[in-house]
Amino acid sequence: MPPLECYKLTLEYDGTRYHGWQSQTNTRTVQDAVSAAAREVLGVEVEVGGAGRTDAGVHALAQVAHLKIKAARIGHQVPGIGAEVNRTLVAQIRSPNLRDARPDTRHPTTDTRYRDSQSRNPNLLRDELNKALPSDIAVLSIERAARDFHARHHALRRYYLYQLATRKTAFSKRFVWWVKEPFDILATRKAVDILPGRHDFAAFGEKGGERKSTLVEVYECSLAVVGDLVLIRIGASHFLWKMVRRLVGSLVEIGRGNINLDAFEQMLLKKRGSAAPWTAPASGLFLEKVIYSEREHPGKLRPVMWA
Repeated sequence: MPPLECYKLTLEYDGTRYHGWQSQTNTRTVQDAVSAAAREVLGVEVEVGGAGRTDAGVHALAQVAHLKIKAARIGHQVPGIGAEVNRTLVAQIRSPNLRDARPDTRHPTTDTRYRDSQSRNPNLLRDELNKALPSDIAVLSIERAARDFHARHHALRRYYLYQLATRKTAFSKRFVWWVKEPFDILATRKAVDILPGRHDFAAFGEKGGERKSTLVEVYECSLAVVGDLVLIRIGASHFLWKMVRRLVGSLVEIGRGNINLDAFEQMLLKKRGSAAPWTAPASGLFLEKVIYSEREHPGKLRPVMWA
């Protein structure tokens, strides 16, 4: 049965406390938190799907998700997640450990401005979802979408941003990887410049973690130095599991002088099963932008935050 309505959500989140985007049994995920908030606000069962399955600890600047409203009462089983998760999600979302207490005690589902599909205002829906969500997840925008819109299947490209710090920071350590050793930017930039194009990235994916093709079209790979930060952006048709973190880990080894450009190029020619041994921490990685039109671009490469 097709959904009654569909919305396109753009969200940002600090992934530190979450075991990734994808819903899982008996663990905290971003998808479960968004689904629970939507059910609390709307009073009906919903389907929430994201454009990128960010890993545990990975953040998002502009994750895109579809929110599909179904004709079902709260309390019915939500397809695709475990029964125990269904029973506990709303209780979890109200826990003070998961979100800040809000002073507005009015239960959101009593307001027909966002429960009535004919008069529902996307901006009001955004505001109510933000009240129901934990403090480390925020809905940036909501717009109506075609009922068959799918955040992942309809995406053309995804851009990831990685932040390296060349000095210790007391305030931004959750959002960077501090590289303590001297770092050769010129050598790293040369490696970055060979990545655009179509390559087999089997050596940069998690062994046994991929069922799809390891051939990936990289549309952009760029590097910028902003003060004490080194920013690396990678935009591609799709990404293998841990591909960006393995690439960044290898680029850092080049910058440290532990491997040379020839060795890096050889890794692009290796077969599945010979994975690169260096994986950058999740803390510095952000899903930066999801593209649905050839006219879109993530814009100027700039830091997420720095102190």
